[in-house]
Amino acid sequence: MISRKRLADLLCIALVLAAPTDAFTRTDHRHTHFLRFASHRTARGRLPRDRMARDAFKAAWPCPVSGRSRGRCPGYVIDHVQALKRGGRDDASNMQWQTIEAARAKDSVE
Repeated sequence: MISRKRLADLLCIALVLAAPTDAFTRTDHRHTHFLRFASHRTARGRLPRDRMARDAFKAAWPCPVSGRSRGRCPGYVIDHVQALKRGGRDDASNMQWQTIEAARAKDSVE
């Protein structure tokens, strides 16, 4: 028996192979976003984050408290300006430093 995750992966592969080559090179990232995250949720149902994008964000904008571009930033979290589940991109241009309290308030609205 095939698992749901494996079936979703196969469906995504079939969509990529069946699509015209220019369908995924447009500046509109909705298509690539669907293929990238449609079947790859974590066990908690969250969308995975790109660690390289997070590192690029930290290199460009170090922690507001410590000024370091590596490690934790006390009292702050990295937040996506436009949520991934709303079509936001997982790259440094869509990330911001946000206090933990502000992030909790924003998450309750989203």
